[in-house]
Amino acid sequence: KGGPLGEGPDGRYDQDPLYRFDTFDCTTFVETVISLALTHNVDAFETKMNEIRYENSNVDYLKRNHFPSLQWIPNNIQNGIFKEVNSLILPQAERKIVESVINLPGWLKAIKLDEIRAPLATLEERQSLLEELQSYANQYSPMDVQLEYLPISTLLKKPKVLSRIPHGSVINFVRPNWDLTDVIGTHMNVSHQGFVIQKKSGTYLRHASTTG
Repeated sequence: KGGPLGEGPDGRYDQDPLYRFDTFDCTTFVETVISLALTHNVDAFETKMNEIRYENSNVDYLKRNHFPSLQWIPNNIQNGIFKEVNSLILPQAERKIVESVINLPGWLKAIKLDEIRAPLATLEERQSLLEELQSYANQYSPMDVQLEYLPISTLLKKPKVLSRIPHGSVINFVRPNWDLTDVIGTHMNVSHQGFVIQKKSGTYLRHASTTG
């Protein structure tokens, strides 16, 4: 919901910056660090951010990779930025798969007025933009998704396998079939993201968190 980034000043529904360095949520932190790591100038950085954040780099609210299991993960595997590494850590018999439904129409209908980020728009204009955005719900259907994950119970029993996670990997914290219907109109599967950092002293998590 919300977040510090949007589609910039040309955005229709969310004019928050396309990138920034003063504040993050977990996902924008991962996107920004990856884009910085893979590029060497501002233009390339902006291009990489758009590749990661949007389907086919199309900077549009409805093309943004809002849902990790439905969009962010598969789209970024398809475009070659990421690859799945679960198989390096646990054998198939010890991995699990969650199946759930991402209710895109329900999500669009649940968007609130304060999520329309158009600072120069009047209240009436923002209300009109909200109604316009919610009207797109008719063009979408609920989507079935599957997501493979490593059970935390197994990792706790076998903590040494954490060392198999490649240094710098993106980790998605899976909360199977997480019911957020009352909040955002749909279930989700991923509640947090960050980086795995391997040091001689052990395995660490680097992430943006409101709780520390």
